[in-house]
Amino acid sequence: QGFGGWHGSPRVAWAMLLPAGQQSGITEGVCDPQLLQHIGCSDAVENGVNWTAFVVATCQYCYYLGPCTPHASILGTAVPVFSQLATAAWTCTVGVVAAVVVLLQFQPELGRDPHVARIVSEHHGPLLPFPVATGMAQAYQEMEPAHPLVCDEGTAGHHLTLWDKWVPVADPAAAACGVAKSDRQLVAMCRARKSTWVYDPSTFSVAQLPVKDKLDVAREQRRQRFADVRCPETQVSHAVIGKYATRAAQEGCWRKRGMWRQDLSAEHKCILLTVAQRFNFRPGDLVLDWGAGCGHALTWAKMFFDVDGLGLDAVEGASTWAQRHAFGKFCTADGANLTWVPNDTFDHVISYAALYHLGSEFEQCRVGRELIRKLRVGGQAFFGWNRGDEMNAWGWRECLRHKDDGLKIHFEAVEDGFLFPQDGARAGVESFLFVYPAYTIFAR
Repeated sequence: QGFGGWHGSPRVAWAMLLPAGQQSGITEGVCDPQLLQHIGCSDAVENGVNWTAFVVATCQYCYYLGPCTPHASILGTAVPVFSQLATAAWTCTVGVVAAVVVLLQFQPELGRDPHVARIVSEHHGPLLPFPVATGMAQAYQEMEPAHPLVCDEGTAGHHLTLWDKWVPVADPAAAACGVAKSDRQLVAMCRARKSTWVYDPSTFSVAQLPVKDKLDVAREQRRQRFADVRCPETQVSHAVIGKYATRAAQEGCWRKRGMWRQDLSAEHKCILLTVAQRFNFRPGDLVLDWGAGCGHALTWAKMFFDVDGLGLDAVEGASTWAQRHAFGKFCTADGANLTWVPNDTFDHVISYAALYHLGSEFEQCRVGRELIRKLRVGGQAFFGWNRGDEMNAWGWRECLRHKDDGLKIHFEAVEDGFLFPQDGARAGVESFLFVYPAYTIFAR
C-alpha cells in the first residue's frame, strides 16, 4: 500500500504528486535504490539500518521534497539512526541526513541537538535517491502541523490524514496582540460552541438542542453554493504577481515569512484572531479570503473557529501549496474578476494587504464592492492594511456610499495601530504593520 492507496511504481507515483510544470526530469535518480552504491551506501545493512528498505519506505510515504506520513516503516529507521548519531560510524551519510530530516518533522525539538545541526548544515539540496531535501529541516523548525489543535473533534481524531496541514509557529503575544489567547483556550471555546447539549435546571439533566430551523435551511443552501464552486481556468500575468511568485518559488510557504520579506507570522495570527473575534466567527461559517497567499489565515480560522474557507490568490505557487497543506479550498485566480464566485454566500470576507495592489482607486472600489456582494445579508467584510497614499478612508467612504445598484453598505475605518496591538502608542515599536497610515475598512 502506497501513499493515497497508490500500488504502482513509486517513481511514477512521485511524478503524479507534483504540479505538471515540475514533473519533467524530476524522477531521475529519485527512488532508485541502485543509486545507493554510488554515494557510499553500498552496504545493504549498516548499523542495523537497511538503506534500500528506507528508500522504498520514504518513496512510499513521503511527498517529493515535502513532508511524510508517520508510518512505522520510516520512523522505524529514522529513530535508530538518530539514537546512534554520536556513537556509530556511518558511510551512508546521505541516508543519515535523510533519516534525520524525516524525524525532525515529527520531533522538531531535535533540531537543537548539536549533532543534528552539524550534519544537516554539511549537506544542501535534495538527498537522492531519497525524496528528501535538507531545506525541509529548517521548515520543520519554523512550521508546525495543524492537527494537534483543531476545533472539529472529528477532524482532530483523524490526525493521521492531516499530517500535511501546516501553519507557522507563531505566538501573537510576541506582537503584543490585544486579544491573544492560547491555542488550547481557543480550541476549547470553539468546541464549547459546537456542543448541541444544554443543561436543563428544571430536570437536573441535559437536553439536545433542535437540529434544524429556517436559518439552518438557508445556511445549507449557501453551503451548497460554496461546495459547487470551481476554480476558473484563467492565466494570471507574471507582471501582476512579480516578487511574490519568486518568494513562492523559494519555498516561502514553508517558512514563517510566507509571502512577506520577513517573519511577521505573530502579527498575522494576531490580525486573524482579532478579526475573527470581532466578527464572531462561528463553527460552520463560510469565509472568503481575497489574497490568501499560503492559506495560513484560513488554516488558523479552521483550527480555532471551525469555519470553512475559499482562498483566492494570483500566485500559483502559493495557492498550489495552500491546496495541499492548508485547510480550505484554494484557487489561482485573477482577483479582479469575481464573476465565478457566488453572490450572497459567505458570512465573512477577509483581505489583508492585498487590495492596494490593484492600484487605482477605481479598481479598488470596484473589487471591494464586488467582494461585499459575495456576503449574505448581514455578512461582514474586513479589508486590512490599506495604504493612505494609495486610497484613503475618504475614498472608501465615497466608494461604499449607497449607489443605484441596490447595495447598501455600513462602513467603518480604523487605524491598524488602534485595532490590533495592546497599546496603540507603541504600535510602531511593536511592528511596522501597525504604523500609520495603515488602516482597516470594516463593511457589512
